[in-house]
Amino acid sequence: MQLARGAKQTYLTGFIAGAAAEQARARAVAAGNEGDAAAVSSGAMAALPAERALHFRVGPPVYSAQLDDFYWRRNHAPVAIVDAMIHFNREMLKQQTTDAP
Repeated sequence: MQLARGAKQTYLTGFIAGAAAEQARARAVAAGNEGDAAAVSSGAMAALPAERALHFRVGPPVYSAQLDDFYWRRNHAPVAIVDAMIHFNREMLKQQTTDAP
């Protein structure tokens, strides 16, 4: 990911916000509320971290460091950023689950 630091943070912030919006929309669809604007609003997105349900829970700087290591220490250029983000996130969530008391 060859972006300047500020651009990378902006990209990752947008990625995480988009993922949260899609997650809120998917929850609304699963609950049969896709027509309810409140079910897919910023309020629905804000409820996800409060419930510890947000899929991408860590901040952009953490993902940025992961991406830097992934793309620059080995040649992973063919791997799409979204696939790398899903992989990193899955590994971090596993650690949070296994480290919990």
